[in-house]
Amino acid sequence: MSNKCKLFNGSKKATGAMSARIDFPQPPAEGFDFLTNFVEFSEVSNRVTVVGLFESIGNPVQYIVLSWPVDLPGTDHDIRPRAEKLAWANLTSLRTGYATSGVLKEVLWDKANRTISGKFEFSGEGYNSGFQYEVREGEFSLAY
Repeated sequence: MSNKCKLFNGSKKATGAMSARIDFPQPPAEGFDFLTNFVEFSEVSNRVTVVGLFESIGNPVQYIVLSWPVDLPGTDHDIRPRAEKLAWANLTSLRTGYATSGVLKEVLWDKANRTISGKFEFSGEGYNSGFQYEVREGEFSLAY
């Protein structure tokens, strides 16, 4: 990947993968499979953040960001827009924006072995554009 910069203060490159199906239902309806092994992890300011970066030839770097409080109990969490005490997600792509709703589920964080995995789905609306997007069948698994 040509863009080697870290996205978040304290993030570090991890090994693993993130995948999802991204669809833009409004005309022109289009979509793509997001699959990357360029992933980052951070535990900063009492939040866990997982980032997957995807680059295709001729397009800017696209990424999915998932973030939630370190002390959020359980393995399944509702995703809300930029929720300070809840999980939130962001898609930066052809049409970008914070998720308006969704779910982060089956999160398994093994701090002793420094691994984390989970599944996710969310939908949102582009910044100031009104274009909608859907992220489905998302999964991540990484070691940091």
